[in-house]
Amino acid sequence: MLSLLCRTGMARFALALSAAVQVHHSTAAFDADRSVTLTGTVSKVDWINPHCYVHIIATFQHCSS
Repeated sequence: MLSLLCRTGMARFALALSAAVQVHHSTAAFDADRSVTLTGTVSKVDWINPHCYVHIIATFQHCSS
């Protein structure tokens, strides 16, 4: 009986955790139909678990969309 309760609890925890991860990595803030090209020099890369940040030195040019 304890084994069944333990497995049920672990399954519920896994489902709750997967839902939280899905919300955290949502793509709602991005337009998947539009691409952006960045040109410049990579000055720094920060590998901070669980994300990474790429710093780019770029000059901005006027462009039409």
